[in-house]
Amino acid sequence: MTMTNLKERPILFSGAMVRAILAGEKTQTRRVVKPQFGPEAMPAEMCAETAEGWQTSGHSGRWWDDCNGDADAAVYCPYGKPGDRLWVRETFNCMYTNEEMKTIKVADLNDGDLVYRADGEYDYGVFGPWQPSIFMPRWASRITLEITDVRVERLQDISEADAWAEGCLGTDDDVTGGISGYREYYKLWESINGKTAPWASNPWVWVLTFKRA
Repeated sequence: MTMTNLKERPILFSGAMVRAILAGEKTQTRRVVKPQFGPEAMPAEMCAETAEGWQTSGHSGRWWDDCNGDADAAVYCPYGKPGDRLWVRETFNCMYTNEEMKTIKVADLNDGDLVYRADGEYDYGVFGPWQPSIFMPRWASRITLEITDVRVERLQDISEADAWAEGCLGTDDDVTGGISGYREYYKLWESINGKTAPWASNPWVWVLTFKRA
């Protein structure tokens, strides 16, 4: 696979998840498959079966939902395949106007020109209100991730180990008895996706494993 075949795509993360990535605690993310596979589907990767009958995972980024290999039914993971990169969009602000942000180059930046909400509070009087993550331009992104694996599964199939990889390490509280990473991830999912893809609906999700690039 040559570098010319690899792609970069933006991906949004909340402040808490940005902090987990920066701390090296988050190496996975789950995103809802759209449109959803059928409830009884068995998604598999196109041409994924080896001579031994084993299915490989996510190398082409193409999947089909009934395991019959119908190319017309193939679904591409919109986030890419292993080797592709994701640049993180997060809530931010900078010393430039919206018009200036369209032409600014990284080489033009000075220390303190950019601030990120995940890092904590800042001087509101100098920068003004936060800029939503969806408006972050590529040059302002400070985190680039390389996809190392892609798979499809039902949301509730997440394991405790995968919950940790999602940055949910659980809590150890003598008063409440603490919660597992699985339970913590459930609460995180509901806080982000509860209105559109609640945990109880157990949607199909893309599972992206990544490393810092």
